[in-house]
This record gives sequence, structure tokens and C-alpha cells, in this order.
Amino acid sequence: MSTNGTQHIADVRTEKRIYCGHTGTHYRWEHNGRGIYDNSYYSNAKSEVLTLLNVDRNDDGIYRCTYYHNQWQHVDFYLVVKDIRLPMIYLPSSHDIAAVGADVLLKCTFGQTIPKTTTGWWTKFNNGLDKNLSGSDEQKYHVGSIQSLNLNIYRVTESDSGEYRCYGANKNGGNFLATQLMIGYPPVVSISQKCYVIILGGDVTIEVSVRNVPPGSTINWTQWRTYINKSHRHTIGELRNPFLTIRNVELKDAGNYTLYVQNTYGNHSSLTVLKVISATIKGYKGYRKLEKKANDSFTIECEVFGGIAVTWRKNGNQLKGVNQLILKIKKISRVNKGNYTCETNLETVTARSSIVQLDVKDKPLVTTTRTTIEGNKGVDIVLPCSHDSNPTPTHVYWIKNGVNISADRTTKYNGSTIVFPSLVIHDAEKSDSGIYICSLSNKLGIGYSKPFQLVIRDTPSSERKNYSYKTPLIITLSVIGIILIFVGLVVCYK
Repeated sequence: MSTNGTQHIADVRTEKRIYCGHTGTHYRWEHNGRGIYDNSYYSNAKSEVLTLLNVDRNDDGIYRCTYYHNQWQHVDFYLVVKDIRLPMIYLPSSHDIAAVGADVLLKCTFGQTIPKTTTGWWTKFNNGLDKNLSGSDEQKYHVGSIQSLNLNIYRVTESDSGEYRCYGANKNGGNFLATQLMIGYPPVVSISQKCYVIILGGDVTIEVSVRNVPPGSTINWTQWRTYINKSHRHTIGELRNPFLTIRNVELKDAGNYTLYVQNTYGNHSSLTVLKVISATIKGYKGYRKLEKKANDSFTIECEVFGGIAVTWRKNGNQLKGVNQLILKIKKISRVNKGNYTCETNLETVTARSSIVQLDVKDKPLVTTTRTTIEGNKGVDIVLPCSHDSNPTPTHVYWIKNGVNISADRTTKYNGSTIVFPSLVIHDAEKSDSGIYICSLSNKLGIGYSKPFQLVIRDTPSSERKNYSYKTPLIITLSVIGIILIFVGLVVCYK
């Protein structure tokens, strides 16, 4: 069963109640054939009285109340919506934000009303007073026409913060809507260096200075376009000191780093470049020792990353004329033994490889410190001999005038051993004069010193007493000195 209802009239932006007018146990409401439910537009959709919370122009039409009283019945009502009498004003937002020094645009539009909106203006409301901005300062403000009543504020300062009102008027009166304008300073970010150079495996801290970062501001570090989070290798400082520390730098850490900071009034960023350099001898990590035989070839290759040149060093001294990645010695000798490193540099930073120690196996190198030795008859004479040998020598030989001396089978001589290779001649005689050579042998061969001459002369009677006191002391000190030198060489070799 249906009945015809009455016509209702409502103004936009008002609350409107429609009464079903019939008693029932259940109620349903429809608008232009569509069901109505409680939401932000309607309430009491299942009761006798339907409430329209905020009428707008789309709410006109037929409303049907269906109720149950012994049977389902309905009644229809027609709602006519009238435009509000005062201007309808629209602002995009109830607040706007701008940075100091920027130009601000505040937008304001009018809806269609009867009667039509004919005039509009902007004011700044401060301490209970409305200041009309239309024509007040053309260098500071510009107010648009009634079709687009936008307000431009140029080069804003903190004093421009406050409440701004957009007014509209028709022949029935005026109306306004307000927005709050908040103005402040955007952040300022500066990374202390434009470029950081770090050696592979080292630690680096990118220092930063920031301003205008009140609580609520945000910071973000990126490498290229990838965000960086705190980790066991990355430490990021707090808001007022947002440094970035990278520990145990890897090759993949090289690249552009940017810090982005944002506050309520804007954002700012700063960029730096991290360059990673390294130098390693290919195949050798950490200290390594190599042994090669004389006349073998020796080749090592330097792997560099990030540097501009290669430098080779032996025992810390630069190898002149060697600036290639590969260092090659075709036939090595004992002069090539030592500690080798390669390095590369960038700006003021130098990356150096670990040491590769080269030891050369060869027959002994035998040397003496004298070419001629003179001594007096009747005194003990020491013929010095030293050597450089790898492998360790096995025998020591002394040769006089081309004939081997059997130093271990007579009381005439001492020394001529691995520990003490020098030769001591006791109670020298003129017959001991001659050409002497010291020789040592190891697994790889025999080495000979350069020949040197021993000259024994008669001792004048006036000097014999002095020699009797001085000679034993000189011999003793000489022997001790030579032993110490030899022990030192053995320790260094090991």
C-alpha cells in the first residue's frame, strides 16, 4: 500500500528532518530509489524520522518511507533544495605552509547561489582587526577577480604568518572562510667535504652541519638512489648532528652520498662523493715470503682500485722507472732479495699492499774488508771473512798461494768454521806472508772472496814490549767483534 506525501523545502548547508507520519514496527528509507543508511550524510535511517545532516543541492528528489504495520506500506515525500541565501565559499585547505622568501598563492572560489555572488575580497585578521588587502600594497599583495579570487603574497616573511579570510557578498549579505598561513625557515644542510678518499678496509665519517631542524624534521641518507639504514657497518647520527659513519669500507661503498633533510617548511639536501682506493699484490693477502733460486724469473702483479698510478717499492725505496701493474725480473740474483710492495694514490691518500718478501738461494757471497794486511812477526794475525749465504754454508776453506790450508789440523791456526769463518794465525812468521782467499760452500756451490795480501815484517826490538801487551788485547777484541757481527747476520737471516 502506498500513499502520497507532502513537499518539503530545505536550504543547503542546513539540517533537515523528514517525518514518515505513520506508526510501524520497522522502517526503511530510500532516496530516488536508492537505499539510505546511517553515514556522514544521514542518521536514523531505520526510524520514523530521517535526518539529513548537511543538505546540499544533490539531496533534492523523492524520499520514500517504507514501514511495517500489519503489512509493508510506504509513503513518498518530495524534497526541494534551495540555494543558500549567502555566498558559498570554498578554500582548498584550512591551513597553508610556506618558507620564508617564497611567494604564496591562497586560492578561493565561489559556488553558484541565488542571488549571485557579486563581490569578493581578502583580509588579514590580526588581534581582532580585519585588514583589507585589496589595493593595500601592490608590491606585497595581489587579489584576483571575482571569477578567481586568489591572493598572491610575495616574498613572505615570518610576520606574514596568521589568519587570512576570503569574503564573498551578494545582495543578501556577506560570508567568509578563513585559512591559517604558517611561515618558517626550511632546513639548511652542508656536508663538510665535497669528496672523501678512503683506503679499502678503513673507516670513514661524513661530517655534516644542519640548521633549522626542529623536532619532527626527518633525515635520510642515500647512496645513489638507495636509502641507507643503520647497521653493523653504518652509524647515522641524530637529528642535530646526522653524520654517517661507514666501517670496514668495501669497494661497493664507493659512490655519491646525499643527505636529505625536511621540516614543515621545506627540504634541502647536500651531496658528497666517496672514493675507495686499494692496492694488493695478486694472489698474496697479508705478509708472504718467497724463496727462489738465482737465475729464476720473478713476477708479481699489482691490483689497484681507484688510484691514478702504480708505484713499486723494494725495502721502502721506490723502484725507478717501474710504473706498470706487473713487476717482472727475468733472472734474479741476491741483489734482488728484499721486501716488495706496490701502492697507488689519489689526492693525498696512499693505499699500500702487504709485503711480499723475496729471498734468493745462491752460492755464498764471500767478502773481506781489506785488500792488504800487514803485521809484525811473532804476533797473532786475524784475517777477516764474512758471507751472505742461503742455503746455510756447509764448509769453510782458506787458500794460501793457491793451496788449501788445513786449519783444523794444526795449532798454527784458529777459526775457519761456519760460526767463525775468519782465520787466526798464531805467532806469525815471515813465511805466513802470501795471497789468501776465503771460500765457503753450500748446496748450490762455492763462493770465493777477492784475494788479499798478508805481509809479515820483523818487529823492532823497541816495539816488542809494547806488542807483548797490546797484541793479545787486539786479537781478543777482534775475535769478539767478528763473532758478534756473524751472530747478527744469522739472526737477521732467520
